[in-house]
Amino acid sequence: MHTLRHGIVYTLYFVAVVCGQLTKSPENVAGLVGSDVTLRCAGTLLSWEEYVSDPTGGAVTISSQASVFKPNMYDVITEPTGTYDLTIKSIQLTQGGRYRCKAFIETTSYTSAQVITFSALDPTCTSNTTNNEAVEGQYIEYSCERKYQGNLTPKMKWRDLSSGEDVTAKDESSAGTVKFSIVVEMTPSHNGDSFTCQTYFDKPQSRDNYADNIPINNNAFNVLYTSQRLNVYYGPRLLAVKFNGRGHTSGENIVVGESNPATRNYTWKNTTSNEIIETGESITVTVEMLGSQSLKAVVCNTIPIPSPHTVCSDFPVNATTTTTTTTTTTATTAEITRATTTKGAVAPSGRTTTTLAVGGKTDGRKHCVSFQSTNISGGGDSTVTIVGTVLGILLCVALVAVVMLVIRVRRLSAARDDALRTQPLATIPDGQQPAVATSAPSQPATRDGTYQGLYQTIPEVRQNDGAYEMIPPAEGTQGDRSEMPYANTRQYENTRRA
Repeated sequence: MHTLRHGIVYTLYFVAVVCGQLTKSPENVAGLVGSDVTLRCAGTLLSWEEYVSDPTGGAVTISSQASVFKPNMYDVITEPTGTYDLTIKSIQLTQGGRYRCKAFIETTSYTSAQVITFSALDPTCTSNTTNNEAVEGQYIEYSCERKYQGNLTPKMKWRDLSSGEDVTAKDESSAGTVKFSIVVEMTPSHNGDSFTCQTYFDKPQSRDNYADNIPINNNAFNVLYTSQRLNVYYGPRLLAVKFNGRGHTSGENIVVGESNPATRNYTWKNTTSNEIIETGESITVTVEMLGSQSLKAVVCNTIPIPSPHTVCSDFPVNATTTTTTTTTTTATTAEITRATTTKGAVAPSGRTTTTLAVGGKTDGRKHCVSFQSTNISGGGDSTVTIVGTVLGILLCVALVAVVMLVIRVRRLSAARDDALRTQPLATIPDGQQPAVATSAPSQPATRDGTYQGLYQTIPEVRQNDGAYEMIPPAEGTQGDRSEMPYANTRQYENTRRA
């Protein structure tokens, strides 16, 4: 039994050695024409085959164990660890295709790898631009193509370097040639931009050992082409408006924009009448202009291609309201600022003026027109402000004086009435008839505010020991009536006191 067990072990070992086995499988690889390409494999009793040179697509043996049949084209590296790597020397375009590493006796112990070869020449990339110049709205086409050979089909990817986003490309590939193109409509944001083209492979679904990043690990296949920076020409356009008509300082940017090439022509107009107020890089704005009237700056530049032509845009500047502008067409760039007034300065002809200047700056990509308040020609704003403040103070003082006077008169009137109510009746001298006081009106006032039919019963006056006394009329009698109308109760009260 012991002998039988050892015999089985030896037999299995012999079969393994004779049949051979794989311990490492090769992976897909790509190479440029003229470079060396290596496929890695490991195991025992191995050999390499290629399916490239036979016109019928059959297998052609490259090596068997340590024997290499075409040493001028191939090299096999063997090591005691079982390494059995195949190197294709100075690979040619026609050598792209399938290669297989297998055990000495072919069973299921074999594996294949794809070799993709690319032309060593730079990819052929074209563009319909001249000197990398374009005009806003123009459609620019980029295209790249390259020769290759192999059983895996490469693809190309285009990317906008400015935005970092991929651009949708059109596949125009054919057998042995990969070609992708893009068409881009030029906008001001493309000024100074570049586009790149790179190669990649889709991962096949049939074999797990088909690497999906064959060329990505090699910069020679990653980025094939990078275009030159574009010079996109466009007319003046508006970027932002932040003018609220007050509180701005000299040099503050109010309207911001840009153009390419730099702006060279400026015209200032009345927005309502379209009347030209001034031409040139600056204008003196009066107080009247900054009232209900609004201004606009017409900014123009010259586009040199395809033939020189002028492009103009309007920049409205409303001095009384906050302006918000959204540009959907070719608009301009500008900055308008109302500066603070210099105190003590005198404006010519008695008018307040503010100087607005236009200045251009170029940074190589974008031109920024700056409508800025650089100086104040007069101090009328300060004078108007002071006069207005003084008039306001005087008006307040006058109102306070009137109120105080009214309060004073009312207080004097009240004091006089109190004095009359507390004054005692005068003593009646001998031989004189006392004055008769009347009572309050016995009937209400009419609608016109006067009292009608006011009368008072007259009491009887008798002399008693040299003095006079009033005896009221007997109960139930009317006594003598004296109709005494009064205009109001105050007149009645004063008469009674007299």
